[in-house]
Amino acid sequence: MLLAISFSAIAIDARKDGDYKRVTRTFEWDINIEGHETGGKWDYVIFGEKPDASDLVDQYDVPKCPPPPNGYVRMILINNELPYPYNYAWFEYRHSPDIYKTWNLKVQWVPQTGEEETEITLTWDLTGRVEYKYIMLNNDINMKKDNSFEFTCQAYIPTYFEIVATNKVFKTVIDYNFG
Repeated sequence: MLLAISFSAIAIDARKDGDYKRVTRTFEWDINIEGHETGGKWDYVIFGEKPDASDLVDQYDVPKCPPPPNGYVRMILINNELPYPYNYAWFEYRHSPDIYKTWNLKVQWVPQTGEEETEITLTWDLTGRVEYKYIMLNNDINMKKDNSFEFTCQAYIPTYFEIVATNKVFKTVIDYNFG
């Protein structure tokens, strides 16, 4: 006698009353990115996905407050599809699950005095369950595997990054005019 057993990848919720319901996988995650410059100034932003978030403005999105007068690192998530002041966000969450998302990050160094450049180190922590195979910073760094990136930031001139969450690797064209 041959017994064949088959398993399905679909999760089923068996209710006491005999009704069966397909269970949808949920994904809720975020990445906290901090930017530290060599003199000790720093800033951070948070982006991610939640099942009850919207790709538009919702209760999870927080606009960025104005910068201090001088001597700061400023990090902003830019989304020109959102209304002011949410187009310059401190926290930006999108709906999940999905197959592709992008976030645009602007980092700016404003020294206390002078015109000197500085080294800024971006570090990040990923928390939660992610449906994407890759979360890429400028298509060079997989943020799921690496946790830091260092670059030279010119005084007063913003540096732009594109963050792409996807299951496929591809070349992106970075549009430095989104901010």
